[in-house]
Amino acid sequence: MEESAQLDWHGHPVSLSSGPVGTRYSVSLDAKSWASLGQGVWRAARPFGGLARGTDSTLVGGGKPLRQPKLKAKEHQQVALQELELNDELHALLKTIKKRPAFLLAGPWVYLLLEKATPEPPPLALSETLDLGTGKSGAWRVDLGPYSAEGLPLLASQSASFEIAPIRGSVLRARWVAVGDPAQDAHVRVLWNGEVVFEEQRPFDAVPQPRSLEVSLAEGRGLLTLEVLGTQAGFTAFLKPVLSPPLDGDASSTPRDVVLLLADTFRADNLEAWGGDPDLCPQLNELAAKGLRYINTRAPATWTLPSQAAMFSGLYPPQVSVRLYKDRLPDEAWTMAEHFQRAGYRTVAITDGGFVGRPFGFAQGFEWFEEGEVDVPRMLSSVQRELDADDGRPLFLFVQSYRAHKPYRVDDLTGARLAQTYPVKRSFEELQKAIARDYKTLERGARASGAIGSTLDEYESWYRLASASLDLAFGSMLDSLEEAGILENGVVVFTSDHGESFGEHGVFEHGQGVWDEEAAVPLILHAPGLSSRDDASPASLVDLPRTLTGLAGIEIHSDWIGRDLCQSSDEPPIVSYQSRPWDKNLDMAVVHRGRKWILDAEGRQVLHLYDVEQDPKELVDLNGPGSGKALLGELRALLESLDEPIVSGQAARMTAADQVQLDALGYTGDSDEE
Repeated sequence: MEESAQLDWHGHPVSLSSGPVGTRYSVSLDAKSWASLGQGVWRAARPFGGLARGTDSTLVGGGKPLRQPKLKAKEHQQVALQELELNDELHALLKTIKKRPAFLLAGPWVYLLLEKATPEPPPLALSETLDLGTGKSGAWRVDLGPYSAEGLPLLASQSASFEIAPIRGSVLRARWVAVGDPAQDAHVRVLWNGEVVFEEQRPFDAVPQPRSLEVSLAEGRGLLTLEVLGTQAGFTAFLKPVLSPPLDGDASSTPRDVVLLLADTFRADNLEAWGGDPDLCPQLNELAAKGLRYINTRAPATWTLPSQAAMFSGLYPPQVSVRLYKDRLPDEAWTMAEHFQRAGYRTVAITDGGFVGRPFGFAQGFEWFEEGEVDVPRMLSSVQRELDADDGRPLFLFVQSYRAHKPYRVDDLTGARLAQTYPVKRSFEELQKAIARDYKTLERGARASGAIGSTLDEYESWYRLASASLDLAFGSMLDSLEEAGILENGVVVFTSDHGESFGEHGVFEHGQGVWDEEAAVPLILHAPGLSSRDDASPASLVDLPRTLTGLAGIEIHSDWIGRDLCQSSDEPPIVSYQSRPWDKNLDMAVVHRGRKWILDAEGRQVLHLYDVEQDPKELVDLNGPGSGKALLGELRALLESLDEPIVSGQAARMTAADQVQLDALGYTGDSDEE
């Protein structure tokens, strides 16, 4: 990038400068730049769609910088969601900011707080550093709203050139996005040896929308140039350009596509093969009937973050240093997505965000990573878009949904279909208040009874209906996979990261214990050559990296401690961690040779013992003096080794908006008092 450049923003000159911390812009804002929201509050648009770091932003007037007050997570979100009207909620928030002048940044907006009698803002200068970012090994990674992708970021009047050597029939495939003022145009070109082979001019998007680019290139060594024309203060990125041969439609000529579908908080007994109601989830029951069913699978942890970190890294939560709310999947871990990418796969993730998002390290290895609020149409549309974006490479697609997670969401069709089987008289919110009122009557390890027992039964009906709604959504996705030929020729996996409890053992929801209503998960493998049957051998989500790469015909990675379920006949001990403390309890469980021991956090004391082959609901506690002595002697070395970190921990990189989403899912931080 040049040391300095000049662009245009609504008729205002925007100065760019490059330095060791990145590219910084400055723009002068006069009185006409601001819209009055009343009560001394003004708002103006930020150049580049608000794609600035926000940590070193300055607003200067009369030679003096204005202060930027700190907001709590929910307050930040209140500001970010407002339109041009000053409503009572925003007004109440802004009244709490006494010291003026001041300014706030929220998404694509900058808010100016002046004394109420101020007739108009004075001339001001806004300066910020653009967040272009890089990823592992210096590869560019572009973050644009809900999307994160490997690619090349460019501003107006910039270009990038590469020497390449296409073979006959090579095709350049990529996506491009442009964020800025929709009243102005983004103008991009692709040149091959100086000749324009692709050119498009379209309005900037206020919210980034990917657009496809496909260009045939003549064979032979030459110079490929990607460039952005014009002088508009917008942000443009070419996302993951790939040079590939024309698509020939022959699925047998490439490795198998692999699709991993994960329903967050989905109990194993939602499905018929795991003893559930056959009418609850008919779409997933049909997939299970045609697949290889591992009916004795458990999660490595009983809440989302450590369980999915373990699943992607092939390591148990303590080994991958992910146990608590503040942790993230470390960059040092070698993930399943990175392994597929190294093997030449197009790696794509579509998630509902929260813990399964960029702040917690889950984007690594995915050249295209999309996250957002729980929105079934968005999820289905994004999956279809990715299936249509075939560029000749095999696909590794990960889809995660919170559709069965609280607050339980029930679509009208499902509610009507199952109203008689799962009746609910009180609203979800009323049930939550009743649980909070009677929570202290629960006794850990004993089934809930009395008023809270009845409340939790009704709460479970809400959950089952939400699970059925997820089944309806995933059924539509499975139809898309069938139309794309992946269900017939590829590998399709369905699982969950943990279950949900409803007082069966004196706890509710998840992350509060390691009984099987939280630890047991379904696991269905559907692939050519796999027979339709039940497999009762013990399995864990840490087995998935070796299993899926084995089904794809890819060499495994030595870091992964799990096993290939389709090749190994071993039956190792399976461990599940509660991971986060709840009411001062922090348990772990070991399942081995048909028995299940629930231990304290250090693995030194047996708290409960069950014969899970004869007593799968864990109703009869066999624990007594000396009942765990043989187990602890035999497995001491294993438990100690699993507790040793293999990779160094890292802290999550959350914003206030990230915290708001986690609050909505019921996560408010790590505490012994939760």
